[in-house]
Amino acid sequence: MWRVHLSGHIEIHTDRILSKFAELSFFKKNDLYRIWLVSPWITYGKGRRDPLLSLVMAAQAKKPKITLITRPPEKNDEPHKAAIRLLKAHSDTTAYLLPLLHSKVYILHCDGFRAAFFGSPNFTVGGNRRNQEIAIDLRSTTEDSKEKVAALINELMDYVSHLRNEADLMA
Repeated sequence: MWRVHLSGHIEIHTDRILSKFAELSFFKKNDLYRIWLVSPWITYGKGRRDPLLSLVMAAQAKKPKITLITRPPEKNDEPHKAAIRLLKAHSDTTAYLLPLLHSKVYILHCDGFRAAFFGSPNFTVGGNRRNQEIAIDLRSTTEDSKEKVAALINELMDYVSHLRNEADLMA
């Protein structure tokens, strides 16, 4: 485990990655104003401890904007469709569809704090518990690009914005 202190933090996760992201969102729920979810596939397990449900519950506090970028659901992929419906039920969620999406990036933007997780897990039950996954967790208390972790988060946010501009708005 490698960590950078000062205003930035870097850590590698290989276990329950999505749960850690959801737990962080819950911890920061009163300061949260934007969530970005970029994942080709999303599902949820309908249990209290499911990361997607936890994220939606955390979003109830301040009603942050949620931006979802995902692949269009396939005809019979009901779990993917149900997860999109769950997110869209949140009052301020915008979903975008990008057919060739393969990236997985999850970003929290709070007052005075930002976190970005990027790596291999889709935002799915399997991506959280069953599969062998890895992700880098970046956290910063500044947006100043002179600080290396903040600069990396800025680049990820630029990349996600680019994806959003390439994607189609979901009706």
